[in-house]
Amino acid sequence: MSKNFGQLKSALLSWLSIDQEDGDERLPEEIAGDLLNYAAKEHARTRESRFDEASTTITTVALTRDYTEPARLSKPRSFSYIHPVNGDVVYLERLNKDAFDAAYPWSRVYATGGPFVIAGTDISQVIGLPEAYTLWGGYVLFAKVPDRVLTIFVDYWALPVDLADAADTSNRTIYAEQYLLMSALAGASAFGIEDDRMPMWMSEAQRLERNLDLEDSRRRTTGRRSQSREPGGPR
Repeated sequence: MSKNFGQLKSALLSWLSIDQEDGDERLPEEIAGDLLNYAAKEHARTRESRFDEASTTITTVALTRDYTEPARLSKPRSFSYIHPVNGDVVYLERLNKDAFDAAYPWSRVYATGGPFVIAGTDISQVIGLPEAYTLWGGYVLFAKVPDRVLTIFVDYWALPVDLADAADTSNRTIYAEQYLLMSALAGASAFGIEDDRMPMWMSEAQRLERNLDLEDSRRRTTGRRSQSREPGGPR
């Protein structure tokens, strides 16, 4: 059964046999909450989970190359826009910073703080409809540099927001509360909690993590019910 943040903290302390009288000394409630938030963030950082799927838009400004990254961006999935002439969907190519600079060196004219005057640049080769992007220094960089207002549609995986209030919930507290609890229990050793069950909790957290990964994988590859049959048997 899903739990809110307050219930998960209480469950964590109960599993550790920590009552209210000695809780502040052995494991403060605030630290119990941190352990749960840490577990959620580490799960998000190491995979592309359905819990962290997010979408937003970036509205370009003519002759502006750099835009603030989407909130809590962890890993990008796609950047796209509708071609203003033929209506096709254009997906931007993702390049690392070095490849981006090599392919579009003159885009620096319109970098943050610009426009700059750089001798020898051909402005006609700098601006136009974007073809690629890179991530650098908290910004999304587009090239060619947009020559008009465009709506860029962004799909990405976001780091989860920290839970704070007792009634707070998230996709993980609703659908993966067992994983959060087992992972936080295993992580309690970092606060000096000693318990013979730590290896069991770690093993259980890893098992639940694999199950979540499998569920994510199947979600992306099939919309049908999983089924098996003997070779040559009835369909």
